Amino acid sequence: MCRWPTAGRHPRMTHDSLRRPSYGAHSPVVGKRGARTRQRILDAALTLIERDGLHDVHVDDIAAAAQVSRATLYQYFDSKQQVFAVLLEECGSALVDVLDRLGPLGPTAKGLENLYRWLGQWTAVYDRYAVLFAQWAQLEWSGTPLREGVARFVEQYASRIDEQLESAGSGGAGRADTAIAVTLTVHRSNAFLRSDPEATAGMTDEEVLGNLAVILQLVMFPETPSHVLATRGTYGAARTVVPPPPREREDRFADRSDRVRGTVRQLLDAAARCLELRGYAGTSIDDIAGEGGVTRSAVYLYFTDKLDLLETLAQEGSAELRAVVERMPASLTPPLLSAWLIEYVTAYRRHSGVVQVWTQEQTSSPVVRQAGREVGAVVMRAVATLLTGVRRTYPLDLRVGVVVMAALLERLPHGLAVRTTEVSVEEVATTMAAVIVNGLLNPGRG
Repeated sequence: MCRWPTAGRHPRMTHDSLRRPSYGAHSPVVGKRGARTRQRILDAALTLIERDGLHDVHVDDIAAAAQVSRATLYQYFDSKQQVFAVLLEECGSALVDVLDRLGPLGPTAKGLENLYRWLGQWTAVYDRYAVLFAQWAQLEWSGTPLREGVARFVEQYASRIDEQLESAGSGGAGRADTAIAVTLTVHRSNAFLRSDPEATAGMTDEEVLGNLAVILQLVMFPETPSHVLATRGTYGAARTVVPPPPREREDRFADRSDRVRGTVRQLLDAAARCLELRGYAGTSIDDIAGEGGVTRSAVYLYFTDKLDLLETLAQEGSAELRAVVERMPASLTPPLLSAWLIEYVTAYRRHSGVVQVWTQEQTSSPVVRQAGREVGAVVMRAVATLLTGVRRTYPLDLRVGVVVMAALLERLPHGLAVRTTEVSVEEVATTMAAVIVNGLLNPGRG
């Protein structure tokens, strides 16, 4: 499904223009004073992006925070987008350094220890650049030039893991997909752990990391002996999650004519497609009207504004996804799992735009956030029930297990297909099923 070039050493990400030609002599090198100014601009931008989000930060804001003029900022960077691109490269270079230190993997104690150390180094980088990682997923869904760079970086990381799997003797057509699934799962698990510390309350960082390593070890090497896994795994029960009662969703168009209801459906579907392609901030009423083949005034005839459309979509998506998750069998054989995942991925794709809005907190709307929380809580409860039913021959703290499965359910349906729209629902479900069976439903080998 997912393919990438693997020849040669992976190049470090760099940026060609450290300063504009108009600033002194034309040179990619700045002096100490210029380097300090440039770094101050980057640090200010990072702080502002963390506080306000990428879309709400402007060049003037960055210049003011860095205590430089707008003209000075433009001597170092062409645009806000270039500032962000350089920050991504800085973050990416740190992760490439971590990647270069990844030791040999395999179904052995040494392989598990190398994986554990690598995950610890990755987590340290994630903590430092968490705000940038939060934006990466948004860029994967956007039409900006930065999307290609983010996709290349994910491929680079997955390619290195793929090489490690090949060196360890792992074969099969699904190896490349396993590599990218590991990359995306680690990234999203770190995001979950940072945004919801209660998920692993009472655990030390070492325990969280050790159990994450056990799960990913089994994803890549399901034959790893239980006594090896016991060197890092710990015991712990899944957290009890009680989903909030869903909000009553009123169909305000229930008593309207079939023609009106058809037009409303057309607008909602158009808004969903726009959200998927552009994100909430990048979508306008004009975009929705154009996608839906109607006038701008026709949109306002049925919806107050863009947020009204989003809230309606969020409630629809939440209701359907909750219903699908609640149908997750408490005990999943591979055939049952594959069938359920096809249903889940199909529903996810139908509501993928709004899923990204609530998982990335692209709006502060209480209605949208509540819709996302309702789905998240139902997922946590269903996953906890599923994982608790597995009898293992090795220790695994199910608090971490729940986080990992929730992360891959949220990330992989889109992430596995980010480079092409031709990946089928069945292909994505097959990869997800392999990851879940090997990493989370694996009883272990004595």
